[in-house]
Amino acid sequence: MTTVDASGERRRLPRPGGLDIALSILVAFNFAVAQPILDLTGRFPQFFLARRSPRIDLFLLAFGLAVLVPAVFALVVWLSSMVSRRFGTGLHVLVLGGLTATLGIQLLEQVPGLRDAGTAVLVAGASAVGAGAVVLYYRSPAVRSFVRIAAFSALLLPGLFLLSSDASRLVLKQSAAISGSSVIGKPVPVVMLVLDELPIASLMRKDHTIDAELFPAFAQLAAGSTWYRNATAVHDFTEIAMPAILSGSYGDKRKLPIASQYPKNIFTLLGGAYDVRAFEAFTQLCPLSICRSTTKPVPTFWPRWKAMVSDLRIIYEHIVAPPSIESGLPSIDQTWSNFGAEPGKPASADGGGKAKAVLSEHPIEDFRDFTASIRPAVRPTFYFAHIEMPHAPWRYLPSGQEYPQRSPIPGRTAQVWGHDDWLLTQAYQRHLLQTSAVDRELGRLIDRLKRTGIWDRALVVVTADHGISFRAGSDLRVVDEKTIGEIADVPMFLKLPGQNKGVIDDKPVETFDVVPTIADVLDVDGMYPTDGVSMLAQGPAKTERMMRSLHGHHVSLGVDGKAKYAALERKLELFGPAGGIQRLYGIAPGGYREVLGRSVAGVTSGAAGRVALDSAGSYQRFDPSADVVRALMTGSLSGVSQAPRVLAIAVEGRVVAVTRTYVRSGQVRFNAMLSPESFRRGANKVEIYLVEGASGARTLRLIPQAV
Repeated sequence: MTTVDASGERRRLPRPGGLDIALSILVAFNFAVAQPILDLTGRFPQFFLARRSPRIDLFLLAFGLAVLVPAVFALVVWLSSMVSRRFGTGLHVLVLGGLTATLGIQLLEQVPGLRDAGTAVLVAGASAVGAGAVVLYYRSPAVRSFVRIAAFSALLLPGLFLLSSDASRLVLKQSAAISGSSVIGKPVPVVMLVLDELPIASLMRKDHTIDAELFPAFAQLAAGSTWYRNATAVHDFTEIAMPAILSGSYGDKRKLPIASQYPKNIFTLLGGAYDVRAFEAFTQLCPLSICRSTTKPVPTFWPRWKAMVSDLRIIYEHIVAPPSIESGLPSIDQTWSNFGAEPGKPASADGGGKAKAVLSEHPIEDFRDFTASIRPAVRPTFYFAHIEMPHAPWRYLPSGQEYPQRSPIPGRTAQVWGHDDWLLTQAYQRHLLQTSAVDRELGRLIDRLKRTGIWDRALVVVTADHGISFRAGSDLRVVDEKTIGEIADVPMFLKLPGQNKGVIDDKPVETFDVVPTIADVLDVDGMYPTDGVSMLAQGPAKTERMMRSLHGHHVSLGVDGKAKYAALERKLELFGPAGGIQRLYGIAPGGYREVLGRSVAGVTSGAAGRVALDSAGSYQRFDPSADVVRALMTGSLSGVSQAPRVLAIAVEGRVVAVTRTYVRSGQVRFNAMLSPESFRRGANKVEIYLVEGASGARTLRLIPQAV
């Protein structure tokens, strides 16, 4: 490369040496790749907590991203230059330009207006940044000097991640101190089940009792226990709500949900006198010294890292992808791990199921494992499970079958619902279907407890960490005055030893009252102080309650519990007041339910455009009894306007679902939940119709299917 000096004479610029080339790659990789990944995972240590990553994994990630990976890139460039200097220079230009372009797109997305300017604009701008960075590097000795100084970031980044990020608490965590000083006066078996993301309104019917048609197991539980109908959660996020439930005190968002930061909890309280069989889906509050026999083992190195690298790749794709591309990526805001998992496939990193030992990608299997762990014991036993159901992603039918799904959930951007009421209704539908699957597993648990003779003698607690909101424009999890009834009001069932008659108690209680209640029933001497109080305590009821949010605000809940009834009324409006599971499938956009069940025989008129079903071939080899069924039908329309269209889905000549189109990334799409009973085994004739006309005179027009 040459330049022209002040006298007009051309002279060759000094070429970057091997060390400079290596440092340039190191710096570009750190700023473009290592820093955003370490920053994001450092702010959300739940990423490591969910997979029970040992400390060594955090060290390897930090130094691997900041030093090892860029060193490999630099080595490849250096070896290439040994073969051919021109080829080595070209490869360096390609690597440096690509990394700086990647950094450029991250920076451009932060400029107001540019993020929504379109993929072409962002890519063109990032390409210009990459090309400019390469030219400056080769032309300016000053830039190369700056790069040498900036290379110290390779040492600073791991230090910041390991010592000062939120993830550092996993690196520096201490062992929990186990008290063992409590004395149990009345030891009985204790069974505690905490469900995830379940509002009590989901379980109720019009008369404010449990809907036994949809949820017979919950109704059975209520018929033999005390149902605290006016129970509320104390926090709206699992990582704080669960420590609150298990410690009896308000959780602290500055702490991680691990035993060393919550040493006073139900496990350490009972651990000295009880055998503990704990299934923690996310937290690690039971110390290994107490739960070693039931704590899921950490997978071996390669399966563990294969799963982590896969998730990190998807995270990074979200960081750098323009909005139009990002919308098609697997979601990273529904779980903390295994973002690319496909329904029906083992949640394993190596195809052999090893990674499932630490991840809860198939929570229904965790529920079944917990149920199978129930067996008579000589010593008093504490059976505990936190099951991540009916928490999204919604993928289970009432039968327990799984269905493939597209990500992200239509109608939702990150954690906020949009304003398409139909997409919200469909999301609510999927939540209720998955809640029915939970009910099925709860019934199996109750049957197991009764068969083993534990039920009558046991103290049984069933509750949820928090609920979920289905309100347009609202955060699905963050509580406020509008969403209190859906997020704060949760199930709370308490079956005392020997109890066989159901009682409904409407006094205000909170989820952090569970541990004091257990201590009260067991007559624990040496109980530590808690914020909660026993639900069995005599005296005046609470005069106020409060739910805390991860966002830092507090919402006063009051004590009348009326907010949940508003949420219940909305559910009844959408899904009807009575009927079995089929009523959850029989939803339709406003005024179009009359089309359901209609025969399409004789319909000859066609509609413009083409329809393409996703995985259309699966309906030609359908097995209604399979473990995985394509009950969620999805597809797209071409050659039509983007205005919302109502569609009827017919199987074997009869309309089994009605839905409405929506637009995502410029594409007209639709989805609908269909009961597996709508299909016959083998080939099925599936047709999509455009619904037109006024109520009482609806017409159907067949939309041709793309070949």
